[in-house]
Amino acid sequence: MDSVEITTELNKINRVHSSLDETNPITYIIFQETFREKLNASQMDWLDFKIADLNHKLNETVHKQMSNIDMGLALASLSDKTEEFGIMRQM
Repeated sequence: MDSVEITTELNKINRVHSSLDETNPITYIIFQETFREKLNASQMDWLDFKIADLNHKLNETVHKQMSNIDMGLALASLSDKTEEFGIMRQM
């Protein structure tokens, strides 16, 4: 496949759902599995690298977000959370 065909097919995948963009590794996995027989070895290597790179970036983002979560607060009951912020419960 040439670069124009690749871009066209990636755009078609993106039109399926807006989340399937250039930052989503699933976009490239779908592309790779759909067009595996039409891709040469260097294109497959590039796709493997792209997927691994995007997965790494996604994992870093999730790790940063998870490290900001207050686990004590997250695991506390709803009543403990509301009382902690001064909201009175109705009895």
